[in-house]
Amino acid sequence: MTRTKTRVVILVPSMMTGGMEQCTSLLMKHFSRDYFELELVTIFDRPPFFKIPSDVRLHILEKSPGQTSAKPHVQLSSGATRKRNDAMLWLGVVASKLGSLVSEIQPDVILAQDIYATVIALMAKKEMKTTPKIVGTVHIICSNFLQQVDFGDLFAHLLRQYLQDADALVAVGNSVASDLIMHFGARQNQMTVIQNPFDFEEVERLSHQNLDEDAALYGQIPTVLFVGRLAHQKGLVYLFQAIALARKLQEVRCVIVGDGEERDQLEATVELLGISSNVTFLGRVQNAFKYMRAATCFVLPSLVEGVPYAVIEAMACGCPVIATESNPDLGELLGDNERGILVPPRNFYALAEAILRVVWDKNLRKKLTEAGTRHVKHFDRSDAVLRYERLLKSVTAF
Repeated sequence: MTRTKTRVVILVPSMMTGGMEQCTSLLMKHFSRDYFELELVTIFDRPPFFKIPSDVRLHILEKSPGQTSAKPHVQLSSGATRKRNDAMLWLGVVASKLGSLVSEIQPDVILAQDIYATVIALMAKKEMKTTPKIVGTVHIICSNFLQQVDFGDLFAHLLRQYLQDADALVAVGNSVASDLIMHFGARQNQMTVIQNPFDFEEVERLSHQNLDEDAALYGQIPTVLFVGRLAHQKGLVYLFQAIALARKLQEVRCVIVGDGEERDQLEATVELLGISSNVTFLGRVQNAFKYMRAATCFVLPSLVEGVPYAVIEAMACGCPVIATESNPDLGELLGDNERGILVPPRNFYALAEAILRVVWDKNLRKKLTEAGTRHVKHFDRSDAVLRYERLLKSVTAF
């Protein structure tokens, strides 16, 4: 019997919190079911934060009780797998599992979301009895990111070794694409730049929900908000140092939404800086947008970034944005300080100064809020989804 739909396997590390996971969720929700039949494969067995549509069958490659991170480099750096050869052995085992699963499912194309999934999918090609097309997606500037994570040198080597074998590559911004070409050997004719899909109307609607029991966090004291994964590359140490400096001139409250591998260490840093009364860790929440709507400003102190959803969401919620110059695409999004304030990474003095400027200047807050909301209001979710669909159709057409 002839298959009438294109079968797509979407490969992700997990469906826990993060921009890549959110992108995956929106794509699964909005891909045309008239043309595509979807299967989701996660590398790790983690409780999903984002909803998986009921018509999408889920497969899990690695069931490892007791692990808490969604990211392969954390999995690799634990216990007996510290050595590089053990890391390669683990990758080979996972690639073999994926190859066997793909031979069973027989998809037309694999859409691998993030560099880890992309490397594993390309390594698995030799294990597959069928030959699906492989489309890799990259959400971050790899040359910077891989310098800051465990086994980054290994993944950099594997990207250079395997990336040209991909049938197509998606980058979320022009700087991400240029980095892949310049540092990892990707070909220009492999690359497509597709901005992450974004649902402005849904974010705006959710931002108006009541804060309920957390309303006390947003009283007379100005509130600085961070939303994201608690990981080294997010630069939260510098945010806390900035809060410690700023509060000498202005009482401020810092609210942290999210969780991650560095939470215990960051809580200890807050204690060491003597700002425990100023910082609240909320952990993961289902609706971060209502916190964005209520905050005085949103701060992203990252050392390296892609095009982060959290910044776009904060702008949609009418929250002034302060971010680090961690990616030229981020500077383009914020319009050279027209729609947000940019400061150098790792500079907590500049970060503290920017926070105080926004807190003290009502007119500046109004300007940033209006310009930011006006800009992202025109982001078209359907355009991003259609471009993904068009790419998947093109690679499977021959």
